[in-house]
Amino acid sequence: MTKEVKNIRKVLYFIIWASSLMSGCTEVFDPQVSASNQILVVDGMITNAVEPYIIKLSFANSYSAAVIPPYISTTAVTGVNNAVVSVADDAGNLYIFTDMGNGTYVSNPSMFTGVIGRTYTLFINSSNGIYQSAPQLMTQTFPIDSIYGTEVNINGPGEMIRSFVNINIPSGFTGNFRFTDSLLMEWMEHPVSLDDVINLVQVGTFNTPSQIVDHELAPIYMASVFYGGGSGPDFTLYSDRWLFLRVYGINNDTYNIYSSMNGQLVTGTQLFDPIVSQVQGNITCSSDPARIVLGKFEASSYIRFVYEVVTDVVFGTVQYISNYRIPSNLHSYKNKMSDN
Repeated sequence: MTKEVKNIRKVLYFIIWASSLMSGCTEVFDPQVSASNQILVVDGMITNAVEPYIIKLSFANSYSAAVIPPYISTTAVTGVNNAVVSVADDAGNLYIFTDMGNGTYVSNPSMFTGVIGRTYTLFINSSNGIYQSAPQLMTQTFPIDSIYGTEVNINGPGEMIRSFVNINIPSGFTGNFRFTDSLLMEWMEHPVSLDDVINLVQVGTFNTPSQIVDHELAPIYMASVFYGGGSGPDFTLYSDRWLFLRVYGINNDTYNIYSSMNGQLVTGTQLFDPIVSQVQGNITCSSDPARIVLGKFEASSYIRFVYEVVTDVVFGTVQYISNYRIPSNLHSYKNKMSDN
């Protein structure tokens, strides 16, 4: 047998061996997924503001509710109705929420306003179980000391504004903060986000200073508009826009929940997509401790700020006019805004 024939046989043996391995990898695996159990999803928050607080209850859609492809649920969210929803504080008070239908429960602002320094617990008594949250301490928030911005030209002047805030905090204070902001521009609200993640910051912990310095908010994207007519070197390009900003003081429990949410929103180079069940909430089922519950109950204080944002794209300047009063003809629209 010649050397060439031996080499050909070796190649043939290798091809047959590799083919057998590849055929063994094509066996279909059908996992047995239990989708019959109803999983409660809780989304609720109380604050220190005199306003209605909302607790939303729903059931998570089952695995079988998705279509293949594209794995998008075709089933509407199922609200949990006829439950008894209440919040108790550490002073012995109990506040009952009203069932508004479709899984929405609302408090009475004339009867219940959160107080900084008190601890609150959510209780839910529904047809499929009794649930409660971990006790939530409402922590202190602090006002913005200063805000400034810079213009970033992407495709032209005035295309984007980067905003930064500074907050003076008493020495030795340890705590967490969350920032939310939305932009009202030319009669339309534009929700904004910082790289699609929840804007969080810690102070006084893990060797961080007890202050917030040059903390970046979500960028504001806009196009400049001509106003008043005219032209020439004295004419300024600008448009009216109002920045609605909230600074929340959040406890460690809430910070950890939001931080884990950010871990799911920013997948990086993970091989598999994140799943919501990996976010550790603060709700448990007291009638069946082994039952899975998703969601959170938050007790956070906040301060709300409104700024008129004035830009001059000729000189590249940005001004934030604080305590700006929204024009009265925007009142009806302002009431529809949801900048929580």
